Amino acid sequence: LKKILNHQDKLTRSKTVSFTEKKDQINERQSLILKLRCEGKQSFTTIAKTLELSQKEVHNEFIVAYKFTQQNKAQSLNY
Repeated sequence: LKKILNHQDKLTRSKTVSFTEKKDQINERQSLILKLRCEGKQSFTTIAKTLELSQKEVHNEFIVAYKFTQQNKAQSLNY
């Protein structure tokens, strides 16, 4: 049980690190998903079918891109 919990903790930390790295910039796919969702008013289902991805992937990529844009808006207002 202890090994499982330690392994779970390591996975959580590695996901946190990769999420932190993604905050520095978004990739082309994340940008496209954000554009289709916000400007095109498309559903996650439609975007997933268009890009041949799962809805979960589209949703996760959207969240990363959206948080990135919100964070950058806040930072640009502070300068």
